Amino acid sequence: MAPAEPWEIVDRFRELPSEATATQAQEFAVRQLGWTVDDSDDDPEGRLRNTVAGLSRPHVVTIGEDRLSTVRFFASDLIRDETRESIEFLGDLFTLVVREGARRFGAPRHSHERTCWDVSWDLPDGGGVVVRLLPSSVGLTYYTPYRIERNRKAGYWP
Repeated sequence: MAPAEPWEIVDRFRELPSEATATQAQEFAVRQLGWTVDDSDDDPEGRLRNTVAGLSRPHVVTIGEDRLSTVRFFASDLIRDETRESIEFLGDLFTLVVREGARRFGAPRHSHERTCWDVSWDLPDGGGVVVRLLPSSVGLTYYTPYRIERNRKAGYWP
């Protein structure tokens, strides 16, 4: 994906009404983004596929029983054989996606655990985004304002 594309996806999901369910979010993604739903997947949270981006792992996770709370997707292909070149590629993509997020939402928070780097933002509408770099991929997680409110009450979001 180009560095702005994950942010455009987040922007589209931010358009959903706050009462939207995960199923409604999946239907929205099919209608508005051209994505597909894999009915053969037994996990209802993991049926959505971003087939438009051309990634080797198009899986999108939508979480939320009564209301959509989380959308998680890849911004890169899944790297199976880690090499210096693949690590540099993912690092470069991560850097560009983070720069685009900083351009849109200001300075992020940074955290690091062993082989995982997370950069996060609080969004103006009360939602949040985490961009994650792993040795095998770059991914984004969008948390709806509903989820951030619940996480803050439980002490999980700064």
